[in-house]
Amino acid sequence: MDQKPARVNRLYLLLGGLLVVVLVAGVVYGLTHRPSAAAITVLPPPPTPLPTAVPTPGPVRVYVSGAIVSPGVYVLPAGASVAEAVEAAGGPLAEADLGRINLAQIVQDQDQVHVPSTGGVAPQVGGRVNINQADSLTLQTLPGIGPAMAERIIAYRQENGPFTTVEDILNVKGIGPATLEKLRDLITVD
Repeated sequence: MDQKPARVNRLYLLLGGLLVVVLVAGVVYGLTHRPSAAAITVLPPPPTPLPTAVPTPGPVRVYVSGAIVSPGVYVLPAGASVAEAVEAAGGPLAEADLGRINLAQIVQDQDQVHVPSTGGVAPQVGGRVNINQADSLTLQTLPGIGPAMAERIIAYRQENGPFTTVEDILNVKGIGPATLEKLRDLITVD
């Protein structure tokens, strides 16, 4: 008998056994050394923003002037109308021309509501403007008197009483001797 085939058989047997050992060792290693999953950190969800509070509108301050009982600054609830501002000031005078203003308009903080007079005839005497009775629009017909200055004249007479002389208009801030000379023949206090 030839020893070569027996050697080959042993070699095959040895290789086969070695292969079985490697396979068994791989299975055992695989079962005992499972890779662990990477640690996963679960973050909490981002905080939910708090609902933004809508500020409750506060009261509004409104300056009411013109042909009304008590001109001045009035505090009214938010959403108040021009009509409510006029009523807060004591209501319109008989010569008030309410058709020239929007009574339904909502007033805003620091608004001015001016109630004009009808026609502007009463404040004029002999072609002159009576600065004790004229409304803002009538005063604005005078040279150098715009809306702001007309309101200063009205505010002055409301705070200090009627002008006693034409020269008393110099007491109104912003009116100097040059303006008085332009107005002297156009105004009266009668």
